[in-house]
Amino acid sequence: MILVLFTSDVHGNRAWLGPLQPSEFTKVGIILLLSAYLCRQPWTLKSLRGLIAGPAWFLIIPFGLIMLQKDLGTAFVVALSIAVMLVVAGVKARYILFPMLALVLLITAIVVTGSRVERINAWLRPEENHTQSGYQVLHSLIATGSGGLFGRGFCQSREKWSYLPAAQNDSILAVIAEELGLLPTIAAIFLPFMLLVFRGFSIAHRAPDEFGALLAIGCTVMLATQALINICVALNVIPTMGINLPFISYGGSSLTASMMMGGLLLNISSMQPLHRRGDSTSARAAQPATG
Repeated sequence: MILVLFTSDVHGNRAWLGPLQPSEFTKVGIILLLSAYLCRQPWTLKSLRGLIAGPAWFLIIPFGLIMLQKDLGTAFVVALSIAVMLVVAGVKARYILFPMLALVLLITAIVVTGSRVERINAWLRPEENHTQSGYQVLHSLIATGSGGLFGRGFCQSREKWSYLPAAQNDSILAVIAEELGLLPTIAAIFLPFMLLVFRGFSIAHRAPDEFGALLAIGCTVMLATQALINICVALNVIPTMGINLPFISYGGSSLTASMMMGGLLLNISSMQPLHRRGDSTSARAAQPATG
């Protein structure tokens, strides 16, 4: 993450170290480290002083490095995921609310005072600057709208041929909507991610211990938030952010990190609950499911 800061900008960001994007693997590392720390040092969640002395640094350090990379989308995903994990672990809501508001104000100030203000203008009025900052937004809406209910047909997208920027990663949803249409896109994209969220929280509820529960919550929120931002950007609900669609967008680092989080969820799901229904004996340690 530090070495990335000495590389050159790629589309306004410094997020690449050769073929790798370290911030994607940082997401997985944050979830693992924070889950383990919260289980071993639960006393830090009881007071604001303990929170600042311990768990807060799991947000401050990676968030600061990602912000220096000018990757606002990833920074927002990381901050929201850490906040949810802390609330689930038992941190009082007021200890989370004010720092999150401060982060939102910080991101807003950076966007308004920096070059990112063009993305705000493109979000609000894409047709006024359709050849520059509003180009991607406008063509994403054209691709999504031209698909109709049932699409142009598989592999029949027109916008992906040199019209829609980043058609293979950031704008992949617009291409899918153009080829498949609204109804198949809902069945192929929206419903699976809704199922992922449902199963993720179900796995967390049935996890054998607190570490597994926090790990499942972190992975689920991280994947769901990333997917939600990508979908909202494609539909111009929020300003453009460089966030991939998990498991679908092109990109080795993003796909590998998403599969790692999916693998962690499957691993936790394979463990038997600590307290079995109908078991009157003392709770037993979790054992891997067999058969």
